[in-house]
Amino acid sequence: MAAIIPATTAKPAAAAEVPTCCMSIPGSTTAVPGCTGLTIYNCGAGKSFNACTSCASGYTLSTQTGSTNCGAITYKTCTSNPIPKPICDAGQYRSGYTCVPCPGSGTSYSGATSITQCFIPSGEVFSDPSGKWRYAENCYYGN
Repeated sequence: MAAIIPATTAKPAAAAEVPTCCMSIPGSTTAVPGCTGLTIYNCGAGKSFNACTSCASGYTLSTQTGSTNCGAITYKTCTSNPIPKPICDAGQYRSGYTCVPCPGSGTSYSGATSITQCFIPSGEVFSDPSGKWRYAENCYYGN
């Protein structure tokens, strides 16, 4: 008796390869990044509409309503998840999506979002050719 070998199904694309599916929208074809599964809606008269059924890592399956080859329809598509901005430690501030140290002897409170939230703390001593000095209050950086 011969062994029965089950049919294999296609594996999802690796995370490095962002697959796309196409939405059949009148007058254009729009690629949908992140779509890993697809449903084809047959509307008859040679018309069809493709919609995502699953998404790659970093994407969320969401519902949209719009005009398609099948008329107005509610369908699923993949939308990119926003990249979270970091909450920086004390002594750092956020620049874009990274935390960078405050300049010089400056510091900041946790969660600083710009260089203007960095400061030289009160009580800090510095010297120049005319003598030694102490900051009487926090001295914040400007832009």
